[in-house]
Amino acid sequence: MPNPERIDRVQESMDRIETVVHERNDAVFKLETGESADPRKRTITSFAGFTYEKQATEHYSPPQPGKKKYETPYLDDDAYMMQKLWQEKEFFKNRDRLDDEKRRAARTEDMDRFKRGAPRVFNR
Repeated sequence: MPNPERIDRVQESMDRIETVVHERNDAVFKLETGESADPRKRTITSFAGFTYEKQATEHYSPPQPGKKKYETPYLDDDAYMMQKLWQEKEFFKNRDRLDDEKRRAARTEDMDRFKRGAPRVFNR
């Protein structure tokens, strides 16, 4: 049974060899064609209005004339509302996180030890 540390070292060296081979193949492909060897990526907009990158795939048949779909620059009403609600949700999460950090920073050792709350200030 081989040592687990040895297996880890072998895996690390294999990963390094893979990166070197990939860089070499990428350089050769760039010299030959002028393009990267990495597969192309396309920007896709989901039904909810989120954009993400997806790897392009080959099609079985050539494109038919007049069938090309263009991405509309504006979102429809449902996707627009989804984006607004998502931004609001992220804003509230960030605000709550900052409030929690301030509350933790204001706590002292006595508050933790004697289970007391923070002092209240009402006239700010």
